[in-house]
Amino acid sequence: MPVSLPIKRAKILVVGDVPTLLKRVESNLAWMGYQVRCAENGQEGLALFQAFRPDLVILSLTNKEGWRMLEHVRQVSDTPVLLLGAKSGLGDRLRGLSLGADDFLPKPFHLQELMLRVQAILRRSGPGSKSTAKYANGYLEVSLSTFQVKRQGQEVDLSPQELRLLSCLVQNAGRVVPAGRLLPEAAGSETAGAPGRLRLSILRLRGKLEPDPSNPRYITCLRGQGYRFNPHPRDIPARNAWSGPEPPIGDGNGSGPASETPTTQLGR
Repeated sequence: MPVSLPIKRAKILVVGDVPTLLKRVESNLAWMGYQVRCAENGQEGLALFQAFRPDLVILSLTNKEGWRMLEHVRQVSDTPVLLLGAKSGLGDRLRGLSLGADDFLPKPFHLQELMLRVQAILRRSGPGSKSTAKYANGYLEVSLSTFQVKRQGQEVDLSPQELRLLSCLVQNAGRVVPAGRLLPEAAGSETAGAPGRLRLSILRLRGKLEPDPSNPRYITCLRGQGYRFNPHPRDIPARNAWSGPEPPIGDGNGSGPASETPTTQLGR
């Protein structure tokens, strides 16, 4: 019997007093598949923190309200906090880290760097970071705790990018993962040609794992949505397996935030 432990979509709370910054960060996080809530001040942020129970807090308030919220979050939980602050604000950086923030990103920053830092923090302390999930069905075995992959009992040699991609897909087994969320796994910090790199990495994964790569059953593509690891490959209705052109890079509706390119610089 196959065993899979899909994780829930990570929940992220963004708190800041610049509405335009909040909106752009929110749209890009949502594009990558996260659940996002925003607050424009510390009081609202604390209320949302209690109700929403986020897996990560992005705090763009380096004032009394911000410090008060950071102290409260650290007193009542170990939820990671990513601070956004002025590039020249060494005092803010030191104070934030001493109060328990997990990371500090100076403004102005590129959206791609913010997304990569979010993923790095969630890998360390977010949902599934301590996952011992294992998938096995007699043909394919994937162990997330040991990063070991076997096909018909033989170990499969995967590149670091392929391992990260497969890990993300298996952790969300049965769910569609937006292509935008998979981009950093395939391309890292390189933005040029990222969509092509993702498609190539998916094709290579299929070539190494699928019984018939030309008719994929484990890693399927849903046009305009993203990719899915199917834990019960024989149960996929034929109409759901997309074998045509890969989907556009975007959100679940097939259209990412066109104005929010990974190289957009924020916080000037």
